[in-house]
Amino acid sequence: MTLSPDDPYIQDYDPIPLPVDLSSPELDGLGIQIRGGEGPAKYWIDRDDQMWKELGFHSVELDGTIGVWPHIDLIDDEADTLREYALDAIIHKPSTASGWAHGTDGAWHCAVSVPVAEDDRAAARIAAAHAKIMRTAHKRRVSAA
Repeated sequence: MTLSPDDPYIQDYDPIPLPVDLSSPELDGLGIQIRGGEGPAKYWIDRDDQMWKELGFHSVELDGTIGVWPHIDLIDDEADTLREYALDAIIHKPSTASGWAHGTDGAWHCAVSVPVAEDDRAAARIAAAHAKIMRTAHKRRVSAA
């Protein structure tokens, strides 16, 4: 779970594997509520040229409810990953050190991103466009020098 993997204060950790059907009503009993979709997934590239896919957001409300806000175009494995990370919010209290932001509404919020899968076609197209932009920018810098 991360706002940015470049932030040295954010420690990566794996979701806690639990034998729970993450699409079942059992989530509600844990205080986890799946909310409406939040637009399409976003891709971004960090300083090391690692591409990430933002799966959605988590919120921890004032009453302790954990909201899961998935992006609308996730595949099943990605949606499961997003829900698994929500379970971690039960175990680890949200903090800025672990990548959460304390909102003006009093709730904690966190974007959840994972490295892109090798077979992600959208990521491949974005990576190709990014490489072309970087080559063009490099050519401009070289020709301006």
